[in-house]
Amino acid sequence: MTICIVTSNFEPQTGGIASFSLQLANVLLQAGHTPLVLTPGLTGSEDDTDTTKGFTVVRLRTRFVPLLTEWE
Repeated sequence: MTICIVTSNFEPQTGGIASFSLQLANVLLQAGHTPLVLTPGLTGSEDDTDTTKGFTVVRLRTRFVPLLTEWE
């Protein structure tokens, strides 16, 4: 079964979310599933797909959106 993991952080970024998402993908892979990880790419980068870990990681292009300080 293909299982999609949508996460705000993934390797090479560090932190709890990135570590947990990587571990979850590896456990699912060992259990015979096909993990698909969707995560933001680095700011300014284009969409990228990586399959070197045994599962697919799709890094999506992101944009900076400034916060509104006043309502018009």
